[in-house]
Amino acid sequence: MKTLVIIFIALLIVTASAQEIEVTETVGDIEIEINENGLVNVAQDMEIEAHEAIYQDGIIVPKAKFVEISDLNGSLEYDSIIAGDEEIINFYFSKPLNAGETKNITIKYSTEFFTNKQGDTWELSFSLRVSNKSVVKIIFPENVIISFTSSEILPSTYIENGRQVLELESEGDEVDFVCEYKFTEPPEMQPNLAINETENETTQEPWMPGGQDKNDDALIILAIIITLIILAAVVYHFKKSKKSKTVKPAILGVLDENEREVVELLQSKDAEITQAYIHKTTGMPKATLSKVMRRLEERNIVERRTKGRTNWVRLKEDVFE
Repeated sequence: MKTLVIIFIALLIVTASAQEIEVTETVGDIEIEINENGLVNVAQDMEIEAHEAIYQDGIIVPKAKFVEISDLNGSLEYDSIIAGDEEIINFYFSKPLNAGETKNITIKYSTEFFTNKQGDTWELSFSLRVSNKSVVKIIFPENVIISFTSSEILPSTYIENGRQVLELESEGDEVDFVCEYKFTEPPEMQPNLAINETENETTQEPWMPGGQDKNDDALIILAIIITLIILAAVVYHFKKSKKSKTVKPAILGVLDENEREVVELLQSKDAEITQAYIHKTTGMPKATLSKVMRRLEERNIVERRTKGRTNWVRLKEDVFE
């Protein structure tokens, strides 16, 4: 009986190993376009190299809508399975892909799981499987201000067709990115006081009735802007001059090496940061980091929350002197 069990396990291992090497998938560039309502359109290219004859392949994406999968010959048939916030998509080739052959696939879908809104602030958060040197292009809606939170990759920025664009070049097999953005009012057109006389209106000078009032309004607006700039500078100086919080030595003394590294990183940031950022900064294996975070949470040293697809971490106030 034991022999049969061992043989069965060995067959499972061999089968799993064979499945792992059926194909090699190389992720190309990824484009992420954000709509004003928070819906995100994703388009990515992928090259599939077969190591044996295959009829299908698959990909895991956030729960999606409007899925479209195609190759150079047109659309491919697919089916999908929902698993929590993710969707497993299996797509089928029109003819077998033989060993040594490659095929380029384009995958397009829309998802609401990359964005989250609180008040007038939107958060963009995603974790994508990529290949080394893949470029992730993020296209924002018009009239937004972008602020970065905890991202381990510094993106390049530029304007394209009046919209802000960020580009990130991967240095591994995964890209974790988080930023916030807000919509602003579009710039108001300056009033054109020189109106064509054929429209029964004339140019208004400062000495004419109502002209001086407009100059006074401009001075008031200018004074308000200057006051706001001064207040912003004072607030910034106050924040910079604040003393950093320090974790109690008694708490640091009972931590192991990994726990202390995480706590000291959180202390240096003095803010809420993502677990993905901790992983990238410390280089700690994900499984080890998960155990460390669980121990710190159970001992009431840190608190964690999930927002969208991102885990945020911060030190509890009780740990500071």
